Amino acid sequence: MIVRPQILVPLFAVTAAFAVKGFADEATYNADANSNPPAVTQPDAAAPAPAPVEVRTSPQVYQPVAAQPMPEERSTTTVTAQRRTPDELITEDVVKAIQAEPNISGNVGVETYQRVVTLTGRVTSQGQVDRVGRAAMKVVDRDVEVRNLVRSKLEI
Repeated sequence: MIVRPQILVPLFAVTAAFAVKGFADEATYNADANSNPPAVTQPDAAAPAPAPVEVRTSPQVYQPVAAQPMPEERSTTTVTAQRRTPDELITEDVVKAIQAEPNISGNVGVETYQRVVTLTGRVTSQGQVDRVGRAAMKVVDRDVEVRNLVRSKLEI
């Protein structure tokens, strides 16, 4: 701890004031030797004990302590998730492609099993049936089969 001279002088003055008071109490007791000694009282349990004051008279040079590397914080939590199957990934891609088509209205179901995509449902016209099939074919690989079972509401 570095003690600056501006703080050191008042600190000595406060310390001297407490020391003089303590010596004065002892001198009064010794001067009054014929009387009974002062009664010893127990300190009040609720009153906090005074903090010790440490005074250093020699100036010290501040030496910074080398920073210790912090240990890496390691998480104790392990999060795992089930990986998607290739069929689930294909289904997701086909659904997004059909949703992105602006000229399709109706209900279309998409199921994939062993790399075979089956499209079911009803749309407004035969042109929309064709658009659903083309949208699905655009996003799948060549080895994925697309079965377009979507029907038109206008079929007779």
